[in-house]
Amino acid sequence: MTRCETRSSGSAAMFNVGLTPVDVEGYWVGGRHYLQHLVRCIRSLPRERQAALIDVYWGAIPDRDPFAEVRSLIDQRRAVAFPPTAGGRLFRKAKRAIAGIRDARDLFAGIDVTFPLPLAANQGIPYIFWIPDFQHEHLRDLYDEAHYTNIADSYTQLSDGAARIVVGSEFGLRDLARFYPRHVSRSEILRFCSVPDEEWFRIDPVSYCDSIGLTEPFFVVSNQFTEHKNHLAVVEAVQMQRDRGVCLHVAFTGSDYDFRGMNYFARVAEKVRTAAIEKQVRFLGLLPRAEQIAVMRRALAVLQPSRFEGWSTVIEDAKSIGKPVIASEFPVHREQLAGREAWFAGVDDIEGWGSAMAQLAAVLRPGPDRDQERAAEPLLRKAMHACGEKFVEIVALTVS
Repeated sequence: MTRCETRSSGSAAMFNVGLTPVDVEGYWVGGRHYLQHLVRCIRSLPRERQAALIDVYWGAIPDRDPFAEVRSLIDQRRAVAFPPTAGGRLFRKAKRAIAGIRDARDLFAGIDVTFPLPLAANQGIPYIFWIPDFQHEHLRDLYDEAHYTNIADSYTQLSDGAARIVVGSEFGLRDLARFYPRHVSRSEILRFCSVPDEEWFRIDPVSYCDSIGLTEPFFVVSNQFTEHKNHLAVVEAVQMQRDRGVCLHVAFTGSDYDFRGMNYFARVAEKVRTAAIEKQVRFLGLLPRAEQIAVMRRALAVLQPSRFEGWSTVIEDAKSIGKPVIASEFPVHREQLAGREAWFAGVDDIEGWGSAMAQLAAVLRPGPDRDQERAAEPLLRKAMHACGEKFVEIVALTVS
């Protein structure tokens, strides 16, 4: 049984793609943004090249909409469930027996494939599995045995059942070949990009930042407070430069929810306190998207100190508005920033971080920089089309 909410039909659909949400509860902002940006990339294509997009849920449509920001770009919203009455279930059983159906495909009528996960076991239609990264394999010390085993087992099960597998980078593809070599022949690289919308430019960055006390030139870090995001490297760099007489300011945006339960935010905040740099470091929390972007546009540059990324949303945000980036020396960051204005420092190279920040603080000016933002637009359009075309190509390979 399927319950539907139909929106405006904006595409001459080649295929019907069921989007399975990854962040209904609101804990994984990056995953939610990934799917929303993908929707925008698909909708950037000519109508005849687009796919119909249907966000699908098991049982009931949730009150919290993980696609709220792109709702007008999605063709339909559906809840898939078993018939609620005994008569309905009996009728379904009879129909399935006559048709020889042993899986759940009858519940998914009108959907050709799901992405980035299956909605149900034995759903009867193919799914494309998106692997965000293999962080659990590279940073084993950050995972207890139960957590590691749960992720590894899920990856194995989902990879085994997937019609195709998507990773975000060349680095991710090499990891797939290393950890799941039998699946490489069914894998594809899909490089997503951040796509600004009108909401990004609704707030004036200068007046907003002034209103929250960000009156000095500052750098911004927009990462969730988990261990691998490496905020401490930036804090220590600020402390080091303070001791040398250089006053740097940093604004941190992002959720303090640590899915590993390591209380990383508390450790970062304590380091700021003991270093006596509270006047130079601000914790802004998880801001609404428009406010977060206003802070980013006002900043001197974006910092991405992370130890590991599958494909950094923060870097893509910065690229989309032409903002300079200082990133940790990591292969994915190099891949994302090829040909862009960027500086790199070793993950634990506090001297390198401090030097790069001090050098840029001396020459950059607070934004927004309209010229930078305009210059980023043609590169963004190219990236959007490439992402949208690649996704439709992957769907075609899966369905055909």
